[in-house]
Amino acid sequence: MFQKSPARRHSDLFRAREDRKLAKHGEYFVEKRENDGKWVVALPHAERASAVKDTQRDAVARAKELAPEGVIHIKQANGKFRKG
Repeated sequence: MFQKSPARRHSDLFRAREDRKLAKHGEYFVEKRENDGKWVVALPHAERASAVKDTQRDAVARAKELAPEGVIHIKQANGKFRKG
C-alpha cells in the first residue's frame, strides 16, 4: 500500500515557497534614471523598480542584498553593462 508522506508544517511550506522565489530572481540590473539621476535596481523585464537609490554604490549594495548569490549587471554611461 501507499504510505502517506509526513505532514509538513506551515512554516516549512512557507520557507520552501520563499526559496523558490529567491532562486528565480538571481539577476538584477542597476542603471541610472534619466529624469532624476537616481539609480534603479530592477529584475530583467520588470515594469517597476525593486529599489531606487541616490548613489550607484547604494544601488549595487541593495542588489547584492536582494540576490547574494546572483548576478548584478551595472549599466555604464556608454550603454554597456559590467558585472557588479
